[in-house]
Amino acid sequence: MIYFTDKISLWFVQNNLIASHNLDVFKYCLYRVLSKICFYTSVFIVSIVLFRDNLLQSVTFITTLMLLRTRTGGYHLNNADLCMVCSILLYIAGVYTSEYMVSNFSNSLLLILSLSSLMAIAKLAPINHPNLRLSKKEYSAMKVIVYRICICLSLVIVLLFILKLDIFYYTCCAIIVDIILIIVAKIAKQELKIK
Repeated sequence: MIYFTDKISLWFVQNNLIASHNLDVFKYCLYRVLSKICFYTSVFIVSIVLFRDNLLQSVTFITTLMLLRTRTGGYHLNNADLCMVCSILLYIAGVYTSEYMVSNFSNSLLLILSLSSLMAIAKLAPINHPNLRLSKKEYSAMKVIVYRICICLSLVIVLLFILKLDIFYYTCCAIIVDIILIIVAKIAKQELKIK
């Protein structure tokens, strides 16, 4: 992906579409955009190929997990390409785990586990990863957002539990995956102290 990013960026400079002093910033932004496109395209293909019968459920899992991960943080790999591959594998494992939970877990136990996980997320998140370097003000603002997300997801999973919808399992599994990634980040000491 870096190869394509470099080639495209140089083409933009050579054709005077961006100034050469903006090349590094442009490369970074382009890499981020292309990475996201590649990730979501891969997730879409995996969803169609592996989870065609449970498309709504698999989309529920990835949407819940991405909603949480973008605000709560958690463990991060140092290599973006490896991160993308591991994220796709985590998605596949999460959906299969959710499918296993449907027939092997008590709904009440899963509800309690998920609500407990949301309380832990509210307490421990966000993770101030070295790549973020959140200021005290940014951290506080993010903490409020995390609280709101946790409250909304608590209401959603209670509603899904009451309505006995099978996307309950996929939502719960995504919440549990998120708290695991937060705990792993804490153990790996991937967090900066707030100044």
